[in-house]
Amino acid sequence: MSRRWNIFAITSAHFFLSQFYRTSNSVIAPQLIQELTLDTKALGFMSASFFYAFACTQIPLSLLLDRIGARIMMTALSLVGILGALIFSWADSLSLGLTGRILLGIGMACNLMGTLKLISDWFTPRTFATLSGVVFSIGALGNIIATTPLVLLVEQVGWRHSFQLIAALNL
Repeated sequence: MSRRWNIFAITSAHFFLSQFYRTSNSVIAPQLIQELTLDTKALGFMSASFFYAFACTQIPLSLLLDRIGARIMMTALSLVGILGALIFSWADSLSLGLTGRILLGIGMACNLMGTLKLISDWFTPRTFATLSGVVFSIGALGNIIATTPLVLLVEQVGWRHSFQLIAALNL
């Protein structure tokens, strides 16, 4: 397989993980409420922190993608996301859970735009729409895996180990 297809596969997998993390809190909400002694307001705030961090990152990210490049940005931010997943898995309070989710939001922020930037760099304009559609489909699979498959994994190893396993996969 050529290098550009390897890059396409890796970056699509990163978007898959971004979509997975985005949805995952809803599945583990009962465990988070119990183990972190959260009320629904705190759970909602912690879950939303991913999106707040993600959104706040978009403008500087777009400038840095053009200046530094998608490969470096995706690599650096993926490491931030992995750290966020680990911190989240170690959380014993709202503040640590919030920190993990914020780092996850920042870490996953580049996975769509970085992937699209790399597609535009490595493939012809004629194939951009098709490959973008494939990327979005792969991302939708991340949302799907964050439902019943995540529930089954959490039942087997717990939510903390599940997030550690996903962080290892991300690495």
